[in-house]
Amino acid sequence: MNRKRKLHTRNAGFSLVELIIVIAIMAILAGALAPALIKYIEKSRRTSDLQAADAMQAAMQRVLTETNFSVNSGDNVMIVKNTMNFNDPATCIEDELYCELGGMIPDIKSYPDYYWYIKYNDSSGAVPEIHLTDGPSGQPIYELYPNNTAFANADDKKNN
Repeated sequence: MNRKRKLHTRNAGFSLVELIIVIAIMAILAGALAPALIKYIEKSRRTSDLQAADAMQAAMQRVLTETNFSVNSGDNVMIVKNTMNFNDPATCIEDELYCELGGMIPDIKSYPDYYWYIKYNDSSGAVPEIHLTDGPSGQPIYELYPNNTAFANADDKKNN
């Protein structure tokens, strides 16, 4: 009878040492996988921005060719962000682009505080460049269209 009691009391669960070993193994695995996961997330954000730039270029191209909109002859620049509100529909090119994109300007995933910088030509209907800029009156920083090489050295620029 005593022998049966010893068998039942011995099965009490995991020891503290076993739990600490399991937690240490999980911490090592998390430490090894976290950098790869962070790089993957950043790469997917950049890819999303490149696709959004292509969509904006195509929409802007349609706006310029399908409407008789002209600000002034030659190169122009438009700086927009997804949080902007446009006043009078169909009276400015931003409204036309907004409508052409289905009622929303795409978010910028890599740099949420940045703006879309779209260079276009009224006369030819061309959209030669799309960049990201750090402010509504800023200079172009990252080129997303046509080269799609904006993020080749993005980490260097982001850290400065």
